[in-house]
Order: sequence, then C-alpha cells, then structure tokens
Amino acid sequence: MTVQTAGRRTRRPETRLWRVPVRRVEQVTPRLVRVTVGGDELADFVGAGTDQNVMLYFYPDDVELPEPLTLESARGLWSQVRPLTRTYTIRRHDPAANEIDFDFVLHDAPGPASD
Repeated sequence: MTVQTAGRRTRRPETRLWRVPVRRVEQVTPRLVRVTVGGDELADFVGAGTDQNVMLYFYPDDVELPEPLTLESARGLWSQVRPLTRTYTIRRHDPAANEIDFDFVLHDAPGPASD
C-alpha cells in the first residue's frame, strides 16, 4: 500500500508480529501497572515517537503458536481460536535494551491485559 503524505509518496511499513516475554512488572500507582516486554526479537522494532500504538494479541495459555509467527500464520489459527486484541500506546521504547513498556490501568472488572 502506498500512502500520500505532504506531497510525497511513502510506503506503509510491513505489519509484523513479535512474541516477547514479560521482563518486569512495576506497580506505578494502586491502579496502574507498567509491564516491560523485551528480547532480541525487538532488535528490528522501529519506534515512531511518543504516540505510537500497537495491537496486543492475548491468547489462552494453552495455545501453541505457529513457527515462524507471521501475520498470515496467526490468522490461520483464527478458525480454531481467536485471540482477544487490544490496542495500547507504547509508554517507552528502549532500542538499546530491546524493550517496550506498556501502562495498564487496573479496573474493578479485570480485562484481558490485567488478567
């Protein structure tokens, strides 16, 4: 897909999936938790500034994800199990450490991320 931006044509970055473990969980306030994910897979993650958002896929714990994990292979699972998805804003991206932070608000009724 080509996007017209301010008089020039640019290509939209390819959609990618990353499977990364949680490295840290920090209680920022009684109702806010910061989760840091990271790993070598994020070495090619391109940060786009302070308002960048990504979609997180939440699969049940017993689901075995395909290798290699691509958008197409993940969609192939949808006939068997559909993940819960939520869009989150990246709080911090540290390319040197290959880490990304997300802030999660803890509501009275737990959601897919807070569970």
